[in-house]
Amino acid sequence: DISPLLLEDWPRQIRVCTQQQQQQQQQQRLPFGVFKVPTDFLLLPNACCLEVHRVDPQINKFEILKALEKRGALYVAMVSNAGLTAPRTAHVYFASQEAADEALAQGAEFTIVRLSAGETLSELRLLLQQPKEIGPFVAVSLTPPIAATLHRLHKDTDAAWELIRTLDAQLDVCPADAAHPLEDILDGIEDPWLRLDLMLTYLRQVHCICYYSGKVYDDPQQLHLNATAGHLRPSCPPQLQHYLQQQQQQQQEEEQQEQQEEQQQQQEEDMPTDGAASSPTGSSSSSSSSSKGVSQQQQQWAQQLDQRLQVLLHMAANMRQNLPPPLDEQESPIIRSKWLAFCEEHTSKDAEGRYRCTLCQKLFKGPSFVHLHHRKKHERELTKIINKECAAATRADHSSGSDSGVGSGRV
Repeated sequence: DISPLLLEDWPRQIRVCTQQQQQQQQQQRLPFGVFKVPTDFLLLPNACCLEVHRVDPQINKFEILKALEKRGALYVAMVSNAGLTAPRTAHVYFASQEAADEALAQGAEFTIVRLSAGETLSELRLLLQQPKEIGPFVAVSLTPPIAATLHRLHKDTDAAWELIRTLDAQLDVCPADAAHPLEDILDGIEDPWLRLDLMLTYLRQVHCICYYSGKVYDDPQQLHLNATAGHLRPSCPPQLQHYLQQQQQQQQEEEQQEQQEEQQQQQEEDMPTDGAASSPTGSSSSSSSSSKGVSQQQQQWAQQLDQRLQVLLHMAANMRQNLPPPLDEQESPIIRSKWLAFCEEHTSKDAEGRYRCTLCQKLFKGPSFVHLHHRKKHERELTKIINKECAAATRADHSSGSDSGVGSGRV
């Protein structure tokens, strides 16, 4: 019978069951060390995902995304365990499992048109397929018991909501001055811990952020590999709940005492007395007393979490300026300007109302009609421009040391 807040060490990982309904139906006892956790709070590596195996190393993730955008693909992660010259596996992510199934129902085969070294276009055929089934148990990370205190509940709820609003505004998911669609759902949940879990799950599923480790990942594959399927709080047995309640009461008393000391110090600064120098001593004793009920290791974990969250919030506030440019002639200013320059270069004026495409010598009434003709009949030239920009973006991506996910902010 010891306070969980005094533990100097705790399990960093545990196993959880991913097939709870089957387990309940069979009425089997879970193996030792395996816990039941609602799968809604887990990010499984095969969720909302299709795979493309043996992808040629010359093909990058941008090309696969471009080919599957019309089927609802949100972004692509490319995984290789055998170097840059070996075939890789592409993980294509969708908004829901239904969207992934519908994309596969449209046909497993799809083609990518790319520019070869000899300035000729070639078609590469690839196959979509369902990901491998995962086992009945997955590993999840575990926080120390301090994460289950009411003080952390309030602090983490505020920080998680600030992260959601900032990221969604930066990524055009939801404007900062508009009501967030998640608000109505949160308002309908009475349990404050469940509200927090919903926000943490939103950050994990939509933005690939593991809140309790304070880290953001490029895609769900990297998130699962580095931060497991979830980062959960330990449940405190009923017979130990009074320790958490005592700590909360002590925290409230200390906060009230600190407020009184701050008010007293302000009064003494306004009207100095001989006892003014004694105020900091009282404050330090208050801060030291707050550590009596929590081990040094757990306090350090909480302090490091707060520091990482500050870094995350700063990153979120500057997310827009770090986004890669869209690779499309309608969305990307670079591609649009290069395509317009190409169209103008290959448009000549023979006479008033007679404009010619210099690629095929066809005549049109105006330059806009020639440019439209270029888009419809000479699309391969646009493909060349896009492929060159894809290659440039990929080189920049590798030089930065990351394989950043395309299309962050999925909902």
